[in-house]
Amino acid sequence: MELLNINELHINFSTNGGQVQVLSGFCLDIQKGNSICLVGESGCGKTIVALSIMRLLPENAQISGKIRFKDRDLLTLGKEEMRRIRGHEISMIFEQPSSCLNPVFTVGDQIAEAVRANEECEKKEARESAIALMKLTGIPSPEKRFGQYPHEFSGGMLQRAMISIAMASKPALLIADEPTTSLDVSVQAQMIELIKDLIAKFDMSLLLITHDLGVAAELCRDVVVMYAGEIVENGGLNEVFDHPRHPYTQALLKAISDGELRPIRGTVPELTHLPEGCRFHPRCPYAKEQCCYLKPDLINGVRCHLWKKC
Repeated sequence: MELLNINELHINFSTNGGQVQVLSGFCLDIQKGNSICLVGESGCGKTIVALSIMRLLPENAQISGKIRFKDRDLLTLGKEEMRRIRGHEISMIFEQPSSCLNPVFTVGDQIAEAVRANEECEKKEARESAIALMKLTGIPSPEKRFGQYPHEFSGGMLQRAMISIAMASKPALLIADEPTTSLDVSVQAQMIELIKDLIAKFDMSLLLITHDLGVAAELCRDVVVMYAGEIVENGGLNEVFDHPRHPYTQALLKAISDGELRPIRGTVPELTHLPEGCRFHPRCPYAKEQCCYLKPDLINGVRCHLWKKC
C-alpha cells in the first residue's frame, strides 16, 4: 500500500540575487513498511526533500508539485491539519539533536511534552510514558536520566532522546536526517540497530537521509541518488550498489571502496549557476558533447545519455 507519493516537486528560493532552484522534478514513492534512502553529497537537496514533507521550509520557498500522504496532499492542507500530521503520523529525527532540545528543560520533560502533545494524559502518566520511551530507545537508568539536562547527555544519548520524542506518536513514517553523524563507530552501530528494531516493532516506513553508503546498506531496501537538486539514479539498493549505471553513483561508490578515500574530481555546482545539459557533466569522465547542452531524462531509473556505455 502506498504511504507517501511525491510527484514533480519543484522548489525555488527567492533571494536578493533572484530565484535559486534547489529541487527539480523530484518524484518518490514510499510503500507501507518500506525503507528508502536518499544519498548524495552535501547540498544536493536531500534535507530539502525532508523539510518539504514536514512543511518546514522557510517563507521564501516557492513550491510546486504534489506530496500525497495517505491520499492527502500535504501542500494544500491548512496549518492546523498539517500540525496534526507533523509529529503524529510523520516524525523526523534531525541531524543535530543538541540544537533541537531546549537547554533549560530536562530531557525527560521534553519527551513527556511530546507524549502529551499526542495523547490526553496527566503529567504523571506522561512521565511514565516518557520513561518507557527512554527505556525503549536504550537510555540507561531512565528514571535518573529523566531529570537531567541536554548538556549532561552524550551525543549518542541525545540522539536516543530525539528518537524517543519521534516515537511518542508511533508514526507511520519516520524521517531520519543523518542520524549517525558525529557519532563514533561503535555508537553508530548501536544507533543503526536501534532504528532497525523500532521499524520492525512498530511496522514503520523509513526515509533515511545520509551521505554514508554503509548506513544506507544497513537500513534500506531502496535507494535514491541525488545530485544538484535532482535524482540521477534510483532502484533497489543491492541493484544500484552492485551495478551502478550513472557515473555519479559509480564515483560515489569508488570514493569509499577498499576503505580508501577517493574524492570525486571537481566540486558540486552552485545552485545559482547550474550547468546546462547534464548537471554532472563538468565532473564526468564519460561526458560527450551532447551532455553539455542536452538535459537527460530519468529513464528506467537512471538520468544519463550514455549509461549503457558507462
